Amino acid sequence: MFFIILILSGSCNNADKSAVTEPATTDTGKTSTALMVQPAATILSGKLDTLVIDSLAFTKLPAGKTVFVFTLGGLDTLTLAGWNAKGKNEDSFALNPNIRLMKRGPTNVSYGPGTYLANLILKKADLKEVNDSLSSKHNRYRFVVFLPKNVDGHISYEISVSKDDGLDKTTPIALVTTTATANPSPPKQY
Repeated sequence: MFFIILILSGSCNNADKSAVTEPATTDTGKTSTALMVQPAATILSGKLDTLVIDSLAFTKLPAGKTVFVFTLGGLDTLTLAGWNAKGKNEDSFALNPNIRLMKRGPTNVSYGPGTYLANLILKKADLKEVNDSLSSKHNRYRFVVFLPKNVDGHISYEISVSKDDGLDKTTPIALVTTTATANPSPPKQY
């Protein structure tokens, strides 16, 4: 009985190996390669960009919680798109984002292996603070600027306002800082 088990076990192993190496057959009788060699996956890493949104678009956001998600914007761009919460409990969102941030150049803040790319939350109070800064009578800020920060692998964005959109690369953006931040969820509790 022991001898029979060895034969069955050996024949099963041979069947598995031949199934991988033999070409597959289609309905038309043509053959195709059964095993494709795929290149090794590339690791997503790089520098985070300063992101900007027009102040008029920002002030039109409803006064509620806003959630941002990281979006691949090309080979060298990791940007943010966002949604405003809807409903009485602010727990409902539209299918597609209604907020798009524009890339305005790389920073020295890196992302890569070990970085958590979680959803980012902008609380009502932070939204209000930025809107209050934009509505100042003495200053006409035209842009809201998101500056990335990496703390122990957690990405967040500090939010400032500016009269400049950062397109002119010859002069630095003059920022007026706020205490508003778009923070990862988790680890910050809301």
